[in-house]
Amino acid sequence: MKQQLTRKTIFSFIVGATSLAVVAILLPNSEKAISRLVLCSTQNLSGSASLQGENGYRVGNLTIENNGSTPCRLPTRPSVVLVWHGVALAIHQKVMDDEQSRLVGGTPVSVLQPHAMAAVALAWGNWCQTLPSKIPPTGGSLLVSFSRSSSPVRINIKNFLPARCDLPAELSSLAVGRFRSP
Repeated sequence: MKQQLTRKTIFSFIVGATSLAVVAILLPNSEKAISRLVLCSTQNLSGSASLQGENGYRVGNLTIENNGSTPCRLPTRPSVVLVWHGVALAIHQKVMDDEQSRLVGGTPVSVLQPHAMAAVALAWGNWCQTLPSKIPPTGGSLLVSFSRSSSPVRINIKNFLPARCDLPAELSSLAVGRFRSP
């Protein structure tokens, strides 16, 4: 079977003790194949999330599973909104750097096969507002979406407690990592 090759060429520099060699490697046309896949629909996803305390932050992960029958394309990272008993919390979403994103392990994922899972690292910090009083504090969830036009999927958070207030004049923030294999 003949593979299609892209015109993109990746140069690897191999440095030896006395010489420098440039090797050109042609890669299969995988980027084009991935872009042809449909963006994952939140209707075909289920998931779980947990956040634990660490140095004033609540860190953890969001794991999703493709319940559909076909592979789908994932964005680099999802849009995530924290919700407390049906009320969206005013939290600024930030991009988590790749080093922190590796907390969930695995390698970056851009395609989610049927019944496969992908995970995203989360870090919530500096919550200085009060939550509406609900006892016990177990009503937290995430609204997760993959594009502005997609409907979000609601995923409950295990053991939901707010992040610590460290800087009252600053906004609360939720850092979201990239999708990785769990």
